[in-house]
Amino acid sequence: LQCIIDCGATCSCINEGTFSALPDKARKNLTAVKSKLSTANGSELAIVAQVYIPIRMKSNNGVKEMTVKFHVVKDLTTTCLLGTDFTNKYAAGLMWTKNRRHLILKDGSHVPLSGEAEQTTNTETQTRSGPHQPRVMLIRLDRDVTLQASSAVTFPGAYCYASNDSD
Repeated sequence: LQCIIDCGATCSCINEGTFSALPDKARKNLTAVKSKLSTANGSELAIVAQVYIPIRMKSNNGVKEMTVKFHVVKDLTTTCLLGTDFTNKYAAGLMWTKNRRHLILKDGSHVPLSGEAEQTTNTETQTRSGPHQPRVMLIRLDRDVTLQASSAVTFPGAYCYASNDSD
């Protein structure tokens, strides 16, 4: 099961259909709930249950198991979101280097993100640079900003790109 780490989500969520397809032992600690979540665009999602599910991630120090409280959400548009409840409890940070991206756990373990476990063999991907290379950055704002769907905004600032090839 692939999950998205969503630093804008205050809680971890799993799609109702994805949850139903999990093995019985993963679904045993279910608590029925009728509640709603507000999304970033202001729409609401129905929560049908809460459940604690042990998740496992492969790290440089072996497989790490963490128990996560998930809200089972009807019509969630992705299979699984790990929110700030997960990151606050288990994550120490994110590390981006030239060719690798890792979630750093509080015990110091590094978990490769999004297929990073496989070595990149595409030379174009390895050498691509410039303003069109995808990047994820943490931006701290000194005021509230509202973005409309399918819009963009430019923020003044700078970023530091780690280029340690040994990572």
